[in-house]
Amino acid sequence: LTNPSLTGSSPSPIAGASMRGLAAAGVCLPLCLAQNSIFTTIEASADHTILESALNQVPAVKDALADDQGEFTVVAPTDAAFTAALPELGSADTAALLARADLGHILRYHVLKTDGRLNPLESGVMTTLLGMPVTVNVQGDPASPTAVQVVGSTAAGVTISSSQEIQGAGGQEHVLHICTDRILLPNPIYEVAAADQATFSTLQAALDSGALSDVKAMLGLQNGGAVQTLFAPTNAAFDAYMESRGEEGTPMTTAELLAVPELATIVRYHVATGEVKPGEVSAGDRQTLYADGNVTVTTAQSSEVFVDGVALATSPSQAGNGVVNAIDKLLMPNVVEVAKSSRNTTALVEALGSAELVDTLTGPGPFTVFAPTNAAFEAYLTKMAMTFDELRADKEGLAQLLKHHVVPSEIMVADASASAVESLAGEDLSLGKDSGALLVDGVMVSAADMESGNGVVHTVGAVLELPLTLNIVELATAGGFTHLLSAVDESGLRPVLEATEPHTVFAPTDEAFESAVAALGEDDLAGVLARADLPEILEYHVVSGYLLAGSVVNNTFASVQGTNLTFDAAMMMGGAAVTRANLMATNGVMHVVNQVLLPPSLADVLAADEEFGSFLSAIAAANLTEMFGWTKKGGAMHTVFAPTNAAFQALIDGDDSIADMEALLAMPNLAEILKFHLVAGKVMAANLMAGEVDTLHPTAQLMVALPESGPTINGRALEETDILAGNGVIHKMDTVLMPVTRTIGEAAAQEGLTHFVAALEMAELLALLNGTDQYTVFAPSNAAFQAVVDALGEEDLASVLARADLREILKYHVISGQTPAEDLVAGEVQSEQGASIEVEAADGEKMVNGAEIFDADIQATNGLVHTLGQVMLPPSLMDVLSADEEFSFLVSALAAANLTEMFEWANTGGALYTVFAPTSAAFLAMVDADNEIADSDALLALPDLAEILTYHVVPGKVMAANLTAGSVDTLTPPAQLTVALPESGATINGNALAAQDIMAGNGVIHKIDAVLRPVTRTIVEKAAEEGLTHFVSALEAANLTDLLNGTDQYTVFAPNNSAFEAAVAALGEDVLAGLMDRPDFPEILKYHVVPMKVTVADLDGGQIATLHPTARITVAAVEGGGSVDGEMFTAMNIAAGNGVIHKIERVLMPVTMTVVEVAAEEGLTHFVSALDAANLTDLLNGTDQCTVFAPNNAAFEAAVTALGEDDLAGVLARADLPEILKYHLVPGRMMADDFVTGEIMSELGANIVVKADGPEVLVNTVEIFDADTRASNGIVHTLGEVMLPPSVMDVLSSREAFAAMATALAAANLTEMFEWANTGGSMFTLFAPTDLAFETLIENDNIPDLEALVAMVNFEYHVVQGKVMVEDLEPGELDTMHPTATLTVAFPESGVTVNGQALGYAPIMAGNGLIYRMDAVLMPVTMTIGDVAAEAGLTHFVSALEAAGMIDVLNGTDQYTVFAPSNGAFDAAVTAFGEDDLAGVLARADLAEILKYHVVSGRMMADDLVVGDVMSEQGASIEVKMDAGEVLVNNREIFDADTKAANGVIHTLGEVMLPPSVSDVLGDSDRFTSLVTALMAANLTEMLGWGKKGGAMYTVFAPTNAAFDTLIDADDEIADMEALFAMPGLAEILKYHVVPGKVMVTDLMV
Repeated sequence: LTNPSLTGSSPSPIAGASMRGLAAAGVCLPLCLAQNSIFTTIEASADHTILESALNQVPAVKDALADDQGEFTVVAPTDAAFTAALPELGSADTAALLARADLGHILRYHVLKTDGRLNPLESGVMTTLLGMPVTVNVQGDPASPTAVQVVGSTAAGVTISSSQEIQGAGGQEHVLHICTDRILLPNPIYEVAAADQATFSTLQAALDSGALSDVKAMLGLQNGGAVQTLFAPTNAAFDAYMESRGEEGTPMTTAELLAVPELATIVRYHVATGEVKPGEVSAGDRQTLYADGNVTVTTAQSSEVFVDGVALATSPSQAGNGVVNAIDKLLMPNVVEVAKSSRNTTALVEALGSAELVDTLTGPGPFTVFAPTNAAFEAYLTKMAMTFDELRADKEGLAQLLKHHVVPSEIMVADASASAVESLAGEDLSLGKDSGALLVDGVMVSAADMESGNGVVHTVGAVLELPLTLNIVELATAGGFTHLLSAVDESGLRPVLEATEPHTVFAPTDEAFESAVAALGEDDLAGVLARADLPEILEYHVVSGYLLAGSVVNNTFASVQGTNLTFDAAMMMGGAAVTRANLMATNGVMHVVNQVLLPPSLADVLAADEEFGSFLSAIAAANLTEMFGWTKKGGAMHTVFAPTNAAFQALIDGDDSIADMEALLAMPNLAEILKFHLVAGKVMAANLMAGEVDTLHPTAQLMVALPESGPTINGRALEETDILAGNGVIHKMDTVLMPVTRTIGEAAAQEGLTHFVAALEMAELLALLNGTDQYTVFAPSNAAFQAVVDALGEEDLASVLARADLREILKYHVISGQTPAEDLVAGEVQSEQGASIEVEAADGEKMVNGAEIFDADIQATNGLVHTLGQVMLPPSLMDVLSADEEFSFLVSALAAANLTEMFEWANTGGALYTVFAPTSAAFLAMVDADNEIADSDALLALPDLAEILTYHVVPGKVMAANLTAGSVDTLTPPAQLTVALPESGATINGNALAAQDIMAGNGVIHKIDAVLRPVTRTIVEKAAEEGLTHFVSALEAANLTDLLNGTDQYTVFAPNNSAFEAAVAALGEDVLAGLMDRPDFPEILKYHVVPMKVTVADLDGGQIATLHPTARITVAAVEGGGSVDGEMFTAMNIAAGNGVIHKIERVLMPVTMTVVEVAAEEGLTHFVSALDAANLTDLLNGTDQCTVFAPNNAAFEAAVTALGEDDLAGVLARADLPEILKYHLVPGRMMADDFVTGEIMSELGANIVVKADGPEVLVNTVEIFDADTRASNGIVHTLGEVMLPPSVMDVLSSREAFAAMATALAAANLTEMFEWANTGGSMFTLFAPTDLAFETLIENDNIPDLEALVAMVNFEYHVVQGKVMVEDLEPGELDTMHPTATLTVAFPESGVTVNGQALGYAPIMAGNGLIYRMDAVLMPVTMTIGDVAAEAGLTHFVSALEAAGMIDVLNGTDQYTVFAPSNGAFDAAVTAFGEDDLAGVLARADLAEILKYHVVSGRMMADDLVVGDVMSEQGASIEVKMDAGEVLVNNREIFDADTKAANGVIHTLGEVMLPPSVSDVLGDSDRFTSLVTALMAANLTEMLGWGKKGGAMYTVFAPTNAAFDTLIDADDEIADMEALFAMPGLAEILKYHVVPGKVMVTDLMV
């Protein structure tokens, strides 16, 4: 409009007006406008607004019509034409039209692509810019046509109403042909494909079927304008598919194809969004009409295009809404559809559906599926003894099995290699190749590389079974059976289910256990797990061996518990069903059940047996039913001795007070009677033990006996035993048992046996017969006791009850166990007294020792009483002797000596005696040996016969086992018997007992084969008789004569007369009288007297006390005799009535000085000083005997240099001086002659080497030059050297096991520390690793060699200052010589550990310390808690410590235990804290409080944590629990424990622990319930909890409930609490109680 060449030189007055504006104003446009484009022309037309908008909507077409793109002929529909096309396009309005994705295709279809403008149009076929042809029909003369029509793909064309020529800016010439009736519509995809019947007839048939009507519509024009690509399977592609889906070699027909359900899915998968054209497409995934699947487009260098690996068969055919690409193979959207496409994998397809895996395998993938054939499934089902339906019913198990056939990656055969790949089940599959074929777990792939949109399928001829790596317990753990596992542990079944023996387990789910809480009458699951019958319940779920599902259905089998399980065809037992079957384990199989299975209860079992009808009625009447069922809380187990109906009837018939069953059921004590039949626990018949058994009756007990015929209860046999129930066991009885609550003593009293009870009390037997042990008592009546007074030679009953032998008489009436009268059989029974009782049974009457039982079977809780009319007297001593022919001469002798009555009942006065009874042979031997006794008559006439016989009698009853070695008084005083107890048995005066413990009522007899002759002369008299005249005079002078003439026993070492005469000169006296006048003579003589009888046989070496006040003599047994203080006996064992004499040839001089005093007197002053410096003086002044190798003074002075000291004072000040001196001490008293070559143990614990082969004795090569200096408490041997025990370094160097440690110490310049000359006397404890420990560390840590290891490790860490014995160790930290690191000592059950390494060996003693052998090199920890946490990767925790200002505290020297949350724990805490990110957590004001809650003062290893509360540094407690051996803190498991630091230990947690918030503390207190409610009403709860962003700290002045009540009472405007909570200013009131920050009481300021 502004071109001057057209309008003149002046600008047009309408310059700047739009062309459309001019046209609208009626301004005519010229046919040709300079510098106009096609678009500007359209823009200027009022009839082409929609076309203008369409071109603006599709800039690519608009740009294609630019002048520089060529010359175009355009068919330009008017707005009316576009409007007319809306219904055909399915577009609601113009806006919908303009939004169509295929709008560009429609516009391009209106552009006729020519080399120049076409005006006028000529008839013919022309190509459009879309690439699809149109046909032009010109009627009449082309120069002046009558009509022009352009026909597109659709049947109807458009009529050209007018044309305009346009000259472009570059001189291009364009033509617009305007049409007003309609627009040109290109053929859609469906029509393009349908037009090629030769190629796509099958596809067309599929699209025309009803199932794909929606797909057909999507491929038409009325699809909303979507642009798509149809990957069109050719007829050949469908033929191949129908071939694979046919049966028995017959291909599928087209009709059958169209009926395939998945056909619609497959076809949808062939329709992709957008256009896929060779040369114009990029590789990638394209969405298809199949919602869950994308096709993958790939290209090759050859410009070929592939879709899901299938090449496009031809170049695409353009359509109005996309393109059609022919392909010669059906695309499968996913591996599931591949499986569906084969008739050989129909079972797999069904199984995938049942396992709910279809959604998984139709997902994006990629997947490789090893698809078992139908035949493979059949073989597997046969093997597993189950049906396909049963397999499908176990959804979870089936899913796991099928997942094992799927690998989450795509594996083509060509790409596969021998390797292991992980399946979706989490287990490995083994891949291999055989002649190019692929093997999986050894199974060959039969059909390979069947590709799909999300992977590939290979068929296999076998089901790939899951590897069995888990035992039943592990399988249950993996399956989440947490409650079952808890129950297994509580009931002790874990070892059974972890063992190799196979079991079948019916495993209840967690929900099943939770449902069982109510069924079992418990409050919660903890109650179920605590039940006593839990093991029975669990064992009911376990069957021995393998029972697969096929063996479970319609079958009955025994459980481990003993009762049967029965499942029906649906695998149900009652209301319980198997929901998953055949979960295989290495040691069995699991079937999941939806209920806890309960075996038949006691109530169930009783109800199932008609014989227990009366018993059940009684249980109900006594309100005891619950006890026999499952709902009894606690699950107590019971053993039931269940009476039959007949037993109850017998009770009614036998008791006149019980009219009938109704009366019995109404008895007030019925419950007590029934409880008397119940025993706590499950006791099988084989486990019954004889004796009393507690019942549920409060006091009464049952009596169990075990005769050969079988167990009896209260004397009644069991009719049937071991009838099992889940909560106990039943033993059937034909008797109703009536409880007895009285003891034997009480029963006797109640039965009027008062004399018997009085006698029991006098004899102290009442407690026995009122106890728990079972007895049968033959109780004499009162009359019987009156009658026995005369028989016992007493005056009255009181005298009888006062007899010493009363206890024996009464015990003769008692037998052990409970024996009813009917069980007494003829013969003998043993009484508790020891003598037998004769039982007679005739004509139904029972008699004992001729006495009739006239009141039998009086019941007591602890036995039975049978009443007698006679007191039975057991055989007296005289009776027993007279009954034995071997004692016939003794009986005659007793008669001759008038001693018979003493041993009979009527004359003993109740005295008891022990008789050492010589046999007749012994008496005859006495006659033969004694020339003064002519014959037996002469023996019986001996004047001292009575004394001889009473010498064989000891007062009281002494059983052989009660004999004690030493002298025993007899009835012939002062003569005593000498008892010895060698291993062969007791001897009396050296004579063995030929027989012992021959019982009598008034004593006991021990048979001997010798007649014992009493010695009645005293020691003084015997000494005079032995010619020891000086000794007798000495006793008189020392005032000892009366003492040694008395009855007490003594041993005298009596010097002969020559010895006394020699002592006169030795002691500087002139005559014997002078010796005896010495003031110390009584003490000297007392040194020869021992206050007890010591024969040579009693000598066992060592020192014994004498009558001397301090001095002890040394005795020894030597071959052929004995010695005292080294002096041999010249005569020994000279017996006297009050002791024994041993003759010696020297007067013994008492030594009263101690070792220390002797050493001082011997001039060993340095040794004495050393003892004092080492605090050993008291030890060597004590009473314990010791042998001392005492270095002389010169030896100590020489040791100064050897020990690296400056002078003797330095030696005496050494810390190791006690060790050196203890090396010179040996326990016990050893004279020089006692030494033998070898080693002896010193008091230090180190050995001393003794050489005693030559004339001199050497100790550690040092000669003893002054031996045998005696002291009261030992012997001193003087040495010329100080002996040094092996040093720590000596010990290490001498043992091969420590060669590496010795080398390491040398390399570390630590050797001198452990040697004598350089220790300065310091003591050390060395934890010394063995060579093996060094080798293990070097190998495990890849350390080049020992030299490199020594350079790495500070071996001062193995050294502790001082000598630390095992008993000195305490749990905790032990300082070492390392500058910072400490050792950790612990005391687990297995023993002491150091840094977790066991001290499995005794310490090796050294002179300057000790060595512990260690099996590991100990590595010092020098990093602090903060550094260790950082190194352990706890970066968030370290950042938190830094942010909270706590890092310096945990890097300090104080010891702490830290429960450190992991990084994941901190990440998870972001949400819990209401923060946006970790930075928000680290910026919280309360961060320090939270972190302090994770810190405990002191060092606590995991093993040191005990159940209970520990106080955190924050001030709140942390709860420690134990669960299955694991430590829990606040119910959080420690998953990485005992990470040591120099200043503590770290335990890593998976959660951040939160101390109780203000809200928590208020909510946990009953005092603040009103405040808590008020905070909720005011919406302030969150502010005081943890979820508040920023973590503000608050101090709350918290009103109590009483404070709120007071406010309400005081304020009339507040009616009640509800009104208070509704107050509009409540929030302000409450906030007035809250101060920002944490203000402790000590921080408050006025």
